[in-house]
Parts: sequence; C-alpha cells; structure tokens
Amino acid sequence: MSEAVDPRVDAHAVSRAGRERRRNEDMVLLDELCLVYVVADGLGGMPAGEVASEVAVECIGSTLESEGCGALSDLPAVCREAHEAVKEVGRDFGGAGIATTLTLAHLRPRTLRVAHVGDSRAFLIRGGRCIALTSEHRVGVERVDLFDVFPPQGSSRGPLTRALGQDRGFEVDLVTYELRDDDCIVLATDGLTDLVATEEIGAVVDGGFDAEGCCDALLQLTAGRGAADDVSIVVIRVEDAGRPGES
Repeated sequence: MSEAVDPRVDAHAVSRAGRERRRNEDMVLLDELCLVYVVADGLGGMPAGEVASEVAVECIGSTLESEGCGALSDLPAVCREAHEAVKEVGRDFGGAGIATTLTLAHLRPRTLRVAHVGDSRAFLIRGGRCIALTSEHRVGVERVDLFDVFPPQGSSRGPLTRALGQDRGFEVDLVTYELRDDDCIVLATDGLTDLVATEEIGAVVDGGFDAEGCCDALLQLTAGRGAADDVSIVVIRVEDAGRPGES
C-alpha cells in the first residue's frame, strides 16, 4: 500500500482594474492546501459586479475552511453553493439581482478538474500546445432562447447565457483531464482573453517564465493593448503531477 502524493506546483495570481473601470470587479482565489484556484468576474452590466464575485469566492473559501478539501469531491455542488450565496445577496439589490462568472481548477494526483460557468476561461499548456478547456457561455456560442440572457460586460461579443446568481439556464460545466509533469494551467477573465489570443498565451507560458513571470508578461500584453476591462490571471505550473495512492 502506498499513500497518494499531491501535485507540486508553482502558482501565482494577478488582478488589476481596467483603465475604464472605477473598481476591480474580478476576484481570484489560490488555496495551496487544497490545490484549488479560482477566477470570478462580476457582471459589469448588472449592479455591484464586485460584490457578486467577492461573495462567490468568499463562499468557496468558507466551504474549504469549514468542510476541508474533501468538499471538492463534488465540484458542481461547491459551485452551486456559491451560486445560491450570490443569489441571496442579490436580493438586496432588487431587480435582476447580481451575477458573476466562475472558473475553478482543482488539482489532484495526476488529475485536473475544471468547473466553469460564464465566459472566464481555463487553458492547459502542454508540449507547446495551448488547449482551451472551457467554452464561453454566451449567445453565438451556445444555442439558447434569445430572451434567456444577461447583459454584456463591455465586450463586443454577445451577452452571457449562464452566470452565478442567476437561475435561468444555470448549469456547471465540469471537465476532467489527465495531469502531467510540466503542464501549465492558466485561468483568466475576459480582460485577458478579449485582447490576447490563445496562441499568444501558450507562447508566453513556453517562454521559460515561472508562474509569477507568466502573469506579469500576460498583464503587460493587455496593458499594451489598452486594458480597458479588469484583468485577472492565475498561472499554475505543475512541477510534479503527484501519484495516486495504491491499496
């Protein structure tokens, strides 16, 4: 019998308000104990986007603190709990309430799981390829009733079809990937992906930077292109993918 060995990673996050924003409506979470990483982007087309993203991230943090890492065995349930927390707070704002995107990555021995709602993104960079692990939940990408949408956040693309805090169409996408040594995972809000192509993200990661250096380089790319929207980035470099336990 051998015990499981958790992945060993180098992780870093940055979050910066856009040049045309009065406040940063993004939030990030890095939990090195549970190896869970989150980006959330409060919807700027609705009230109090910064409140929505903060409530979602704080709810996940509170769940991990009270229930431990074992709570992550059911990622959709963790996300739904955050959704309900955002919805509850949203009642104080009247009308349609508040909403946020959420993209969460959880690393286990030799396994990567990503839970996702909205248009924030997750990428896996491996062997020179940048693989999109999530798709955008927005009109033009998903086939939806055109009345079942939420206001855009300043993007020129269509409005969102799913978001935490909004029951209409709410569903959590969950993807599972094999995790390998030297993989790199990037989570980002649309402040990055609206300005920087998937191939460029991969090129930065392959440039030899550590996690902090990757975040800084990607942030500089957005700054050079205007960076009107808030930008949040999490980079997770996998030094050792770990080992599952054997009985």
